[in-house]
Amino acid sequence: MTKQSQTRRKVMIWDQAQSLIQAGDTSAVPRLIRDLRTSRDCERRVAAAYTLGFLNDRRAAKPLIHVISNRRISPRLRGQAAEALGYLFTFRTDRLAFSTLLKQLEDPSPEVRFWSVFAIGQMGARKAISALTKISQEDKANLPGWWSIAKEAKAAIRQIRKQNPAARQKQLRTNRPLPARRPKRGTPPMTSLAPKQKAPRRGAFAKIEHA
Repeated sequence: MTKQSQTRRKVMIWDQAQSLIQAGDTSAVPRLIRDLRTSRDCERRVAAAYTLGFLNDRRAAKPLIHVISNRRISPRLRGQAAEALGYLFTFRTDRLAFSTLLKQLEDPSPEVRFWSVFAIGQMGARKAISALTKISQEDKANLPGWWSIAKEAKAAIRQIRKQNPAARQKQLRTNRPLPARRPKRGTPPMTSLAPKQKAPRRGAFAKIEHA
């Protein structure tokens, strides 16, 4: 496959992901879970994890948790699965998802640690503040294209402490996801080959605090 055809394939994959999210098409969840679990195309697996995070379907939780927990899987995919769990459980804490993410705070991969911190902040898990405080003081690793894990941890702590109780209760009553906080400025695309207008935005907390 030529480089040009690879680029077209990746753009097509991300176009499909964005279309499913915009349509809120939960009928695609079983197929996305199959792609996440078994596809031999890494780009398709990453896109599946991303899409599942925004479709607000609890069927995605355990497959995402399985991916995060498996250190034989690439850090890129595991990081994307962690981010997706954060969106899936925005302002609500799932016990298994939370405990899995908490374990990943000591993962060897900076990418996995970064997005686990982000996801815990999305959940608004106050009982994670102690662990996040330790990371904010000790984990100086940087995620290329983003910032340090310590910085993301500090921002996640602020997010947890500022969380709006009224918004949380409204979300729990309606069982609909609240939109994740987004950067004021554009962020790096998930893949440098994907068009910027199609690129997901990630790591919102620290970008907002420092914009």
